[in-house]
Amino acid sequence: MSNKNRSWPEWYRLIQGRDILFIENEYKFKVIPAGLWKHLQGRAKELLNNRPTASSYERDHWQRIVDGIPPYGLKVEDKNSKGGNDEQD
Repeated sequence: MSNKNRSWPEWYRLIQGRDILFIENEYKFKVIPAGLWKHLQGRAKELLNNRPTASSYERDHWQRIVDGIPPYGLKVEDKNSKGGNDEQD
C-alpha cells in the first residue's frame, strides 16, 4: 500500500539516492525546510546539554547548528519559495 496520500509534517522530506538523477529534485540536496531546521536546532541544544563528554568536534558542530549556521553548505528554505527556484546562486 502506498503512503502517497499520507500527511507528513512540513519538515519531513524523504531523500532517496535515485532522486539525484532527476533535475527537479536538485533542491533536496541544497535546502533544509525551515521547520526541520528549527527542530534540529532544538535537538542540537539538547545534545550539548546532555552529552558533555562528546568530542569537541561534535560539540562544535552542534554549537554551530544552535547558533544558526546550517551544516554541509545547506540553506534554510524560505517559506515563500517552493523548493529552490531562486536565481541568487
